[in-house]
Amino acid sequence: MMKGLLQVISITLLFSLISAVEPPSRMLAGCVSLDLRIYCYGGSFVQFATDNTFNSLDDFYYLDVANDLTISSSRTSWVQVQTNGTLKPEANSMFGMVALPEKDAIVITGGAGNVFANQSISNPSIAYDAKKNEWRSLSSNSGQQSYAAGVAASQDGKIYVFGGISDESTGGIGMTDTRNMRIYDYDANQWSILALPERFYSYGWHTGTMGNDGRTIYYFGGQIQGYFTLNNGSLVYGAGDNTLDEIMTFNTGTSLWATLNSTGPSIPSARMWHTTILKPNSDNIILYGGRTTGNDFNVTTDFCWVLSTTSMAWRQIDLSPSAGAGARFGHAVAFPDDKSSLMFVFFGVDANMQQRTDIQTLDTDTWQWIDRYQGPGRRNSTDDDQPPTTDEKTSVSGGTIAGAVVGSVVGVALIAGALFFFLRRKRQQQRRRGINQDVHHEKDLIDTSSPPLSPPPQYIQYNVQQQQQQQQQIPHQVSSPGDMTSSTSSGTFPSSPAHVPFSQGQTGSSTGTPIPPPHQEAYYTPHLRLEPVKPDGGDN
Repeated sequence: MMKGLLQVISITLLFSLISAVEPPSRMLAGCVSLDLRIYCYGGSFVQFATDNTFNSLDDFYYLDVANDLTISSSRTSWVQVQTNGTLKPEANSMFGMVALPEKDAIVITGGAGNVFANQSISNPSIAYDAKKNEWRSLSSNSGQQSYAAGVAASQDGKIYVFGGISDESTGGIGMTDTRNMRIYDYDANQWSILALPERFYSYGWHTGTMGNDGRTIYYFGGQIQGYFTLNNGSLVYGAGDNTLDEIMTFNTGTSLWATLNSTGPSIPSARMWHTTILKPNSDNIILYGGRTTGNDFNVTTDFCWVLSTTSMAWRQIDLSPSAGAGARFGHAVAFPDDKSSLMFVFFGVDANMQQRTDIQTLDTDTWQWIDRYQGPGRRNSTDDDQPPTTDEKTSVSGGTIAGAVVGSVVGVALIAGALFFFLRRKRQQQRRRGINQDVHHEKDLIDTSSPPLSPPPQYIQYNVQQQQQQQQQIPHQVSSPGDMTSSTSSGTFPSSPAHVPFSQGQTGSSTGTPIPPPHQEAYYTPHLRLEPVKPDGGDN
């Protein structure tokens, strides 16, 4: 018994002497909520200068949102996670990151890797098991590595990766707009690839958000990209703003694509490096932040919007640009759980081009920034209130151990004295030897009640190599988004995509009648302006 009590007290003393950490400022990180912890990983720290060089990061933190927080002083409340096993995340940026609560897992897929170093990352898709506190590599049969894709997950453990960019910076040959939907089945550890119908164009730098119906994914902003046939019959590659008067959707139940006209007194401006997230227990998707799509790095001034997925109507939220998170881009957002109306905003770049490390919290019921957060507490006392394992005790980096203060020393003395008298009394009362104190901290994590799900029959394998060969036979000048990134290891930050002029096609009306899900397949007219480009890149 003495040994067990000493272990509990040593754990208590250890945590009384631990000072949590403040992650370095960054942009384009990923943050998701799992089991009342908000986990954040990677991103880039940018040296904003003439060449905008930057460095990708590989650190991994969580913020415990089960307990109360004072937001203004919570930037030092992060815990840096030191995981078990040998597999660690690589330095990465512009990846997809989703939580699978039913699997106690977080999945990271794709990304631009370490400073656009002309090579693919070693493990393009990895998963973090929160119960085992370790990473594992997932099936690599996912086609080309891409970055700036739209990634969303469904409750049955499927992850949907649409669009994005593959080029020399990720180890590809030339520039490829990723014209497919890649679907990962977590239970089967298997990828399937669904080709995008020819009448639709691919996206890059966009976001994907699963709707409240659990089957409709909505895609927002970024760039439309692809090859286009001009009136003279020539093929050119181009990219243009993906304006938000139309929203493209994918129905995971029917595997059908559609575009919906959005309405409202006004429509959000075009943007990239924004976030979209579904407000829990609602049909509202919140769009926050972003940067303009010109050749600058300006934040969008209309930085907070709400889209009702039932009426497809936009509503602008009037927030002060100087309060709370304000206008920023390259940030991350997360709700603590599926019951909260409080949206946390992390990292990103503000209007002064300063990379941030603060935490801000927005009440999406009242649309007010709050400073006092009340956590719901741990719901499952049998698992979450158990003392941490050895691995969990080392989940804070060595640099976070603070020196003992006077209060801690006094606390140690009081606990030691109490322990002495407690043990003396127990020895006098007990006449039998030993007490069974075995506590089972592990539970069966394998669910064999249902077999792994098979991909729907609509899925077909997409021949990426054949697409590359076809594109290499087409003379073209890659104007965008191939020019977004440097193919050198210097880490040149992506500039804004160049727009190729083209006569504006007829677009869908912004006042059309919304189509409620499930959506039917529809034609898509891109918001593009293109002009022929000679093979040598010369002017027309």
